[in-house]
Amino acid sequence: MAFAGRHVVLGVSGGIACYKSCTLARRLTEAGATVDAVLTASAAEFVRPVTFEALTGRPSSPPCGSGTGRSPTSGWRASRTS
Repeated sequence: MAFAGRHVVLGVSGGIACYKSCTLARRLTEAGATVDAVLTASAAEFVRPVTFEALTGRPSSPPCGSGTGRSPTSGWRASRTS
């Protein structure tokens, strides 16, 4: 897969499958993509945002719906720049 120069917004929701998104984020990053993970509050209970920071080298923001003042649609804004 040729992902060099691509910007991927990876949406992660709560559930046991969110662990697989860690592998996907790592593989996309290794393939040259810039990966921004957008987590729901439920996903952040399974996998902490710092995990995605370590895997992608990109800063993480508070999960959507966590009461931190972050808009639930902020992930959409990230996708518009992709």
